[in-house]
Amino acid sequence: MMDKTEILFVRACKSRQPLRRVDRVYKSYYYNNNNGEVDTLHIISVLLRIVEKYNLMSLRTLAADMNPNQAWKFVDEGSSYNEQLKAVLISTIRLTNVSDLPGYPLPARYRKNNC
Repeated sequence: MMDKTEILFVRACKSRQPLRRVDRVYKSYYYNNNNGEVDTLHIISVLLRIVEKYNLMSLRTLAADMNPNQAWKFVDEGSSYNEQLKAVLISTIRLTNVSDLPGYPLPARYRKNNC
C-alpha cells in the first residue's frame, strides 16, 4: 500500500513540470537547507525507494540510462550526476502505468464513473 508522501511524489512525477513539482513536494514535506535549496540526494533516496518498492526499473536499465552518452535524454549538458539520476528516476515513475502501482488512488472523476 502506498503512503501519502509516495502518492504525492508519484503525482509530482506525472505532472507537466515534474522536476519543479518534485522539488516543491519535497520542500513542503521535508526539511530544506538554509539557502532554500532542496537536498537532491534526499529526493533521490525517496524516488529510489518508490522505484525499488514497486520494481519499476532493473539495475541494467538504470546503468544504461546513467551512461554519459545517454544523458541528453534526461538533462541538459553540464548537469551533475545527481541531477541526471534524479531525472532518470522521475522519468521512470512518470512513464509507469498507474495500474502497476498497487494502492495508487484513482482520481474522483474515474471512481464516480465506475460506480
